[in-house]
Amino acid sequence: MRLAYILDTFPSVSETFILREVLSLRKRGVDVQLFALRSEDSSAIDPVVRKMAADTCFRASLSSTSLITGSLRALLCHPYKVLRLLALSIWHHMASPVSLLWLLRNFAVALCFAHVARKKEVDHIHAHFLHIPADIAWVISEVTGIPFSVSAHAHDIYTLNNYCYEHVVNQAQFIATCTEDGRSVVQNMFPDLKAGKVVTLRHGLFLENYEVTNPDGRMILCVGRLEPKKGFVHAVNACRELRDRGEDFNCIIAGRGSRQAMLAESISNHGLSGRVDLVGELSSEEVNRLYRKAAMLVVPSVIADNGDRDGLPNVILEAQASGLPVVATAVGAIGEFVEDGVNGFVVPAGNSTLLADRIAELMNDLPQRQRMGLAGRAKVEKHFRIDDNIQWLLTLIERGAGDAGESNDRK
Repeated sequence: MRLAYILDTFPSVSETFILREVLSLRKRGVDVQLFALRSEDSSAIDPVVRKMAADTCFRASLSSTSLITGSLRALLCHPYKVLRLLALSIWHHMASPVSLLWLLRNFAVALCFAHVARKKEVDHIHAHFLHIPADIAWVISEVTGIPFSVSAHAHDIYTLNNYCYEHVVNQAQFIATCTEDGRSVVQNMFPDLKAGKVVTLRHGLFLENYEVTNPDGRMILCVGRLEPKKGFVHAVNACRELRDRGEDFNCIIAGRGSRQAMLAESISNHGLSGRVDLVGELSSEEVNRLYRKAAMLVVPSVIADNGDRDGLPNVILEAQASGLPVVATAVGAIGEFVEDGVNGFVVPAGNSTLLADRIAELMNDLPQRQRMGLAGRAKVEKHFRIDDNIQWLLTLIERGAGDAGESNDRK
């Protein structure tokens, strides 16, 4: 089988779950062809992944000869089909000017990708995220006749302009979401979809890459993009409370993003310099080393002003695979994995005091930390093995959507 993966960004430090999918598929002998709109330039990207990027088909610039000639080729070969698709695309995006501008830029890209996909004899197209990549997959499918599917995740679900993508979900072979909460949201957005077209496809890990160490240190670890929905300001506030209570700890926040300057200022203003460190964006191996040293992972997610929120952050799975307990907030689909009192603690979003209470409880109770960490590892082993979950993806591709409500938790 030859699959085309349509991505917004490759490689991407924050989307290692996609990389794991591709590696698992290729391990099974599936020929995965990568198509991406852009690449991410970061020192945290693994050299092996950089080599994969060399074989990726990227979006050409608007002024490039290849984009112009590719669009003209498609128009000359299929004038009625291309003009019809363009008219339909504009119609679907008319209500969202920003979305329409992105569409007009990427319509020609989709035509060029379609030409490449046909030349490579692609059997199926799979897009990650129910926005621009999904729209591109739809255009490619309409031009070439190759069936397509979409994986939806968090930002694309919770902030989705559903009127812009109704045509995509209607024509897709299936829509996969990585959480039950996400599946419910998509199903409610598009209530006329046939039963079983929206399915749950969990992410997965190569568990051999994660070592259970049960460290007895006092490091609090936060990992993620420094954006509003991650709520790291509440982790800083909790650290201030812990300091004021006389707790012995240090906290590392790994990631980069728009809130970096604000977080640095908050750390300084609270007198936490030396206690709380912003270490920037780290590679997967560097993050794994922190998992082996940390006492716990703290995930203080909130709902952003625009409605954006986390689904089930992959760092939770990674930390629990490493035997770490998790203190997280009741946002998105986090509660689908973190059971309060079992493999971690769940607190209300935005409550720094309760966050500090739970951190302190775990910090001072090593047996409980170890018990929760091992419970989390067992849960990951049961539901989040990458090879098992990739088999579910291949099954969906081969047969279409499954029964209503079916997920790879119940194969």
